[in-house]
Amino acid sequence: MTGAARQGGRYDVAVVGGGHNGLVAAALAARAGRSVVLLEAGERLGGMATLGPRSPGSDGGFDSAGAAHLVDGLSPALVQGLELHRHGLEFAVATMDDVALLPGGELLVVSGRDAETTRRSIGRFSPRDAERFPAFEARLARLADALAPFLDRVPPTLKFQDWAERLEYLRLGWAMRRLGRKDMRDLLRIIGMNAADLTEEVFETDALKGLIGFDAVLGNRFGPRSPNTVYTLLQRKSGTIAGRRGAAALPKGGPAALIAALERAARAAGVEIRTGARVAQVLVDNGRVNGLALADGSEIDCRTVLSSAHPRTTLLDLVGVRQLDADLVRSLRHARGEGGTAKVWLRLGAVPDFGLSAGDLGRSRLVFAPDLGFVERGHDAAKYGELPDRLAMEITLPGLADAHQLGSGQKPILSATLANVPYRLRNRDDGALKQALIQRTTAALADLAPGLAETIEAVEALTPKQVEAATGAPGGHWHHLETGLDQTYLLRPAPGLAQYATPIQGLWLCGAGSHPGGGLTGRPGANAARAALAATRARR
Repeated sequence: MTGAARQGGRYDVAVVGGGHNGLVAAALAARAGRSVVLLEAGERLGGMATLGPRSPGSDGGFDSAGAAHLVDGLSPALVQGLELHRHGLEFAVATMDDVALLPGGELLVVSGRDAETTRRSIGRFSPRDAERFPAFEARLARLADALAPFLDRVPPTLKFQDWAERLEYLRLGWAMRRLGRKDMRDLLRIIGMNAADLTEEVFETDALKGLIGFDAVLGNRFGPRSPNTVYTLLQRKSGTIAGRRGAAALPKGGPAALIAALERAARAAGVEIRTGARVAQVLVDNGRVNGLALADGSEIDCRTVLSSAHPRTTLLDLVGVRQLDADLVRSLRHARGEGGTAKVWLRLGAVPDFGLSAGDLGRSRLVFAPDLGFVERGHDAAKYGELPDRLAMEITLPGLADAHQLGSGQKPILSATLANVPYRLRNRDDGALKQALIQRTTAALADLAPGLAETIEAVEALTPKQVEAATGAPGGHWHHLETGLDQTYLLRPAPGLAQYATPIQGLWLCGAGSHPGGGLTGRPGANAARAALAATRARR
């Protein structure tokens, strides 16, 4: 079924924002028979996923680069339901290997394809850790499996008003009961722990502990000794991509290809997509949506709005505080969402020497986090507005596995995601932060890959403040808000907003600031669309 024709100039649904969650919400609403218009302020779709170094006049050859370089946690139900493979989504690498880079050129490989490779690699550092690692991975997988079904569900309220909500709590209880007594106790014990304590209970290899600790904090302003980073690790492990739990995959054409497939799916369903259409205000009449006012002075006639913009932007800016309860305004203003992640891209004249073949480099996610203390010290510096001397980072060279992602002249592009970056550098401007990021990243990479410095042809960086300026997301956080236990499930983005509905009837939140959070999963958009469609059916 595809979207209905709009009646008398009115749309059934308007979607604010053309990132992946907005595209998912629009496509699902249209497939449910609604007339849908999607409004994107920029000239291109994709939001943060495709945000990259494409400034006017740039000759860096980064046309294929974007802020996202891998996909993990993409909902299998969405891939199938929106027929994304039919719309062009393919994977160049279905399961990336994780490779820990160490000073001196040593490597620790955790293969997503070959358990024996992992055993041998860890065994070079510690035979005991090599024996323990499979059980540790299986343990996390079991606990993540218990959480996974709730990623695709609308969280219940605490009101217990109807049987549907009571049933949701029964599902939650049953998921815990199915774990069995031993695993249920384990989950209750560790979910609020920090990732450093968890890994130190099991392993002795610094490189392995650093790799796990890095994964627990990437994307958030946490260190591995921050509380509840085991939860963020489990959340990362609970997603499924290409049939494998907790894996990362490389789409052909990069995450931009996922956005293109979502756009084709939305258009095929009948969604009208407008770029360069900035929403200035949500029009409200007597507590309910009465349309949208655009920055160019035009208006959109609709009674249901799904906004993938930051929750603070949607409610405090587009709606306005006069329409909202003071406690809700306070909660939104105090929600933690300052970005702590940055990007650096390098166009190289040759394949760098990280001790791997070009083929293995293209299939690998390289991580420089040699031990837990290294990552934690970086977090400590960033907390006080300082840039660590050495940055923990995730590195990919996607063009080595997918020619669609080579730079101009078929040159490899190195994409580095940097953790523990301050939102603002103390006593310095953002330009100074950007230059420092470039200098320290290139210096670290030159140490890890001999000869790399001589092959650098162009370099670009993206700071949290640049993300904020380009997307309008306050703080420039990649997940809109941090994903700790106090900002998840029933509490995301704030108490009273976890079911995607807002105090304004007809206005719904469908972006990364809503449950279950950020990443290229599509789940916030899908959950919000289902909730909004169910509500409109109930009113009809």
